[in-house]
Amino acid sequence: MKKYLVAPSILTADFLNLKKELDLLQAAGIKYIHYDVMDYHFVPNLSFGPKVLSDITNNYDFKIDIHLMVTLDKYTLSDYLTPFLQKM
Repeated sequence: MKKYLVAPSILTADFLNLKKELDLLQAAGIKYIHYDVMDYHFVPNLSFGPKVLSDITNNYDFKIDIHLMVTLDKYTLSDYLTPFLQKM
Protein backbone atom coordinates (compact mmCIF):
# COMPACT_ATOMS: atom_id res chain seq x y z
CA MET A 1 0.00 0.00 0.00
CA LYS A 2 1.29 3.45 -0.92
CA LYS A 3 1.86 5.99 1.81
CA TYR A 4 0.75 9.53 1.15
CA LEU A 5 2.03 12.71 2.68
CA VAL A 6 -0.50 15.45 3.35
CA ALA A 7 0.75 19.04 3.55
CA PRO A 8 -2.14 21.43 4.27
CA SER A 9 -1.71 24.80 2.62
CA ILE A 10 -1.80 27.82 4.89
CA LEU A 11 -3.23 29.74 1.96
CA THR A 12 -6.59 28.15 2.83
CA ALA A 13 -6.36 29.28 6.46
CA ASP A 14 -8.42 32.00 8.07
CA PHE A 15 -5.68 34.64 8.36
CA LEU A 16 -7.53 36.43 11.16
CA ASN A 17 -7.13 33.22 13.17
CA LEU A 18 -3.89 31.88 11.72
CA LYS A 19 -2.31 30.98 15.07
CA LYS A 20 -5.41 29.05 16.13
CA GLU A 21 -5.46 27.16 12.83
CA LEU A 22 -1.74 26.34 13.02
CA ASP A 23 -2.24 25.14 16.61
CA LEU A 24 -5.05 22.83 15.39
CA LEU A 25 -2.77 21.40 12.68
CA GLN A 26 -0.03 20.82 15.21
CA ALA A 27 -2.45 19.15 17.65
CA ALA A 28 -3.69 16.90 14.82
CA GLY A 29 -0.14 15.64 14.28
CA ILE A 30 0.38 17.31 10.91
CA LYS A 31 4.11 17.20 10.10
CA TYR A 32 4.24 19.29 6.90
CA ILE A 33 2.60 22.52 5.81
CA HIS A 34 2.54 23.96 2.33
CA TYR A 35 3.24 27.60 1.52
CA ASP A 36 1.91 29.13 -1.70
CA VAL A 37 3.84 32.38 -1.94
CA MET A 38 2.55 34.79 -4.60
CA ASP A 39 3.72 38.35 -5.12
CA TYR A 40 1.22 39.81 -7.65
CA HIS A 41 4.03 40.20 -10.22
CA PHE A 42 4.88 36.66 -11.24
CA VAL A 43 1.22 35.64 -10.87
CA PRO A 44 -1.86 37.90 -10.58
CA ASN A 45 -2.48 37.00 -6.93
CA LEU A 46 -0.98 38.15 -3.65
CA SER A 47 -0.54 35.91 -0.61
CA PHE A 48 2.23 36.60 1.92
CA GLY A 49 5.94 37.21 2.05
CA PRO A 50 9.06 36.31 4.02
CA LYS A 51 7.80 37.84 7.30
CA VAL A 52 4.86 35.43 7.62
CA LEU A 53 7.09 32.49 6.65
CA SER A 54 9.64 33.51 9.27
CA ASP A 55 7.03 34.00 12.01
CA ILE A 56 5.53 30.57 11.44
CA THR A 57 8.92 28.87 11.19
CA ASN A 58 10.12 30.51 14.40
CA ASN A 59 7.06 29.41 16.37
CA TYR A 60 6.23 25.97 14.97
CA ASP A 61 8.15 22.85 14.08
CA PHE A 62 6.42 21.94 10.81
CA LYS A 63 8.41 20.60 7.92
CA ILE A 64 8.06 22.79 4.87
CA ASP A 65 6.75 22.41 1.34
CA ILE A 66 7.02 25.75 -0.45
CA HIS A 67 5.79 26.88 -3.86
CA LEU A 68 7.36 30.23 -4.79
CA MET A 69 5.45 32.15 -7.46
CA VAL A 70 7.47 35.34 -7.14
CA THR A 71 9.63 37.68 -9.14
CA LEU A 72 12.91 38.06 -7.31
CA ASP A 73 13.38 41.79 -7.48
CA LYS A 74 12.07 43.20 -4.19
CA TYR A 75 13.16 40.13 -2.23
CA THR A 76 15.88 37.60 -2.94
CA LEU A 77 15.61 33.85 -2.81
CA SER A 78 17.52 33.89 0.48
CA ASP A 79 14.83 36.18 1.99
CA TYR A 80 12.31 33.39 1.45
CA LEU A 81 14.54 30.46 2.38
CA THR A 82 16.63 31.76 5.29
CA PRO A 83 13.98 31.04 7.97
CA PHE A 84 13.87 27.41 6.87
CA LEU A 85 17.61 26.97 6.49
CA GLN A 86 18.25 28.34 9.98
CA LYS A 87 16.29 25.41 11.44
CA MET A 88 18.42 22.79 9.68
